[in-house]
Amino acid sequence: MLNNILHPLYLKVIPENIHFRNRFVLKTIVLGCLLGIVATTFNFTFQLDYKLTLFTGSITVFFGWLYWIARYKNKYLFVRKLFSVFLFLTLNGLWLLNGGSQGPTLIIFQAIFALGLFIIPARNFLTISIIFALNITGLFVLEHFAPELIIGYNSDLDRLLDIYHIAIILFLSEIPLIYYVNKNYKTEQLKAEKSEQIKSAFLANMSHEIRTPMNVLLGFSELLRDNDINREEKNQYLDIIQQNGNVLLRIIDNVLDLSKLDAKAIPVKENTIKLEKFFNDLKMAYSHQAETKQLLIKVENKSFMNDLTIICDESILLQIFNNLVNNAIKFTNKGSITLGYLLNENGSKIQFFVKDTGIGISTSILPHVFERFRQGDERLKREFSGAGLGLTISKAMVELLGGKIWIKTAENLGTTVYFSIDLKIPKQLDNKQVFTSAMAF
Repeated sequence: MLNNILHPLYLKVIPENIHFRNRFVLKTIVLGCLLGIVATTFNFTFQLDYKLTLFTGSITVFFGWLYWIARYKNKYLFVRKLFSVFLFLTLNGLWLLNGGSQGPTLIIFQAIFALGLFIIPARNFLTISIIFALNITGLFVLEHFAPELIIGYNSDLDRLLDIYHIAIILFLSEIPLIYYVNKNYKTEQLKAEKSEQIKSAFLANMSHEIRTPMNVLLGFSELLRDNDINREEKNQYLDIIQQNGNVLLRIIDNVLDLSKLDAKAIPVKENTIKLEKFFNDLKMAYSHQAETKQLLIKVENKSFMNDLTIICDESILLQIFNNLVNNAIKFTNKGSITLGYLLNENGSKIQFFVKDTGIGISTSILPHVFERFRQGDERLKREFSGAGLGLTISKAMVELLGGKIWIKTAENLGTTVYFSIDLKIPKQLDNKQVFTSAMAF
């Protein structure tokens, strides 16, 4: 119950959709704020020097400003630099205002240095470490030759209480931070290792996928030089060259699309799409490819709407269907490929689907089908060509449209890939008609 209340609040303060280093900076700043509030309250309660109370209060306000700049202005690099400089100045001030080497500032120095391991870039860490050591040395020298600059405590009890409460606060605050860092570094390490394995498998697979059509292109191009071949043979060779050229182009397009998606370089441009024409064009585009395998391509409109018009990015929608239909044809040896759409119960979303009567997907492979460079088991890799990027790209593009994608399948019975997006229709169309038809469904 308490976790259900605190977790959403925590996610509002420290969002999950930002880089690990930036989340760590936010966590450190928030802990700094809390530490500042506790320290200011302690200093005021025990009536320590008013300068110290004012100083810790100012630090708390400054940390709050840093959080606002990082969280809402997205200036994390600026905040990290400012945070590092401010810590030096603050700790030097605390040294003078809080008993020097006899107070808790040295403990804070050590704690901050430990946290700096995860904030300071590796290339700057040696330089920062030397500056840190020289700074502390300078403070000890200053305290030795000018002890009058150090503001002490009213009693030994005040000093011990101050050191105790700072030590406990730092201890309690660093435990979750260190746990968090350790957990995330292990997670990132596992991700990196898995990514390296996938990349190695991809490069091995890709070299084969590219080399095969290239060898065909070069081989049949050389055969065309033979003057003794007749026109029919020449046309056959040209068809083979064209087919393999299309395969090669599709592989290259997939890799480029994936790179664009990673770089978030694909803009969404909304167009008006007449779905009846869209699906008829799609059916026509793949009819020849399907006929070569004696497959039937069908279009099903389950929305009970004739000539439904929607607003969506037509090029992205077309690319999603291209990937899904290519997959369906590739893994289907007999039967049909069905393309279609329907509306949900309240008419808020439109659901598209590509259904085949192919080999299906095994339950052990299904959880991984949207991962990069995955194409099922080794038998499928040998039997069917492909880089294993079609479903990965389709998923990313569906999410780019604000939708979701899922699969229903059974081995040797076929596969249906569904994806849904928000239904947007042009303003000049009658919304009531759409919703009424959807409710009827």
